[in-house]
Amino acid sequence: MAIAPDVALLAPVPKTHLESARVKKMTHVAFGTDCFDVFQTLDNLRGGTHGEGGEDVDVYIYASEGEAHDNIVTWKARYVGYVQSIDGRHPEPELRPPSTVTDTAWMLFWNVKDLTEIDGTGKFIGTLQGHNRPKPYGKSFPPRHPIIIKHPHW
Repeated sequence: MAIAPDVALLAPVPKTHLESARVKKMTHVAFGTDCFDVFQTLDNLRGGTHGEGGEDVDVYIYASEGEAHDNIVTWKARYVGYVQSIDGRHPEPELRPPSTVTDTAWMLFWNVKDLTEIDGTGKFIGTLQGHNRPKPYGKSFPPRHPIIIKHPHW
């Protein structure tokens, strides 16, 4: 599948879920969100509908909720679509890291493949630029939910 060249996704994911996926050697993983509008817009940009079809999109992830983060992207993946929840849960629970067993209910789940840690020290979030922003975010920008960005081509 082709990768969308102009857009990417920047997303915070709780560190415990990333570590849980790593321990289980999961590379195809689903993360929960209530940000339906972000993924609907992303679908329009990648040529998909309702979380299916279209180009894959690179995802840059920073580990949130845990020890203080320093606005560094330390994981990457390939967004392949989303699914709506069933009673707040993913229809394929095996795609969820074991740490999510007590997670809250979500509206939808965004699915990634090729989840891997970035080698080295990671990449600074402040250098990234929102899809419709004229300049990079800067030093103190901590995303609180998934956002669409211009592809950084790291």
